[in-house]
Amino acid sequence: MRRNSHLVGGMIFGITAFLILESLRKISLPSPSWIIGTSLSHIGHLFILFLSSAVGGLLPDIMDPAYSRRHRRFAHSGVTGFIIIVVIIITLIYLVSDIRLELLFIYYFAWGYVSHLVLDRW
Repeated sequence: MRRNSHLVGGMIFGITAFLILESLRKISLPSPSWIIGTSLSHIGHLFILFLSSAVGGLLPDIMDPAYSRRHRRFAHSGVTGFIIIVVIIITLIYLVSDIRLELLFIYYFAWGYVSHLVLDRW
């Protein structure tokens, strides 16, 4: 896949991650507002979503460049993918109860990273 495909894929996975987080927060909280307990604006949340998921979608090819003989080794491995999925689950558990800036970065970055691995398998 090309860089632009991974960039768009990361953002699409980021939007999916946002919808998952939004739906789980509505189930667990009495108020439908996803902004409870934080001063983060809607625009700030979207900025974090797109920036983090885009970086996550591009990072595997930065770590294992296509012109290198290391391409598709560590950063593209199933072990790394498993670790990233575990990170998604852990951050999602914490984000459902409390929106924290650093966890949002990690959550959306991890979704972008997974998007890269998924798109490379197709």
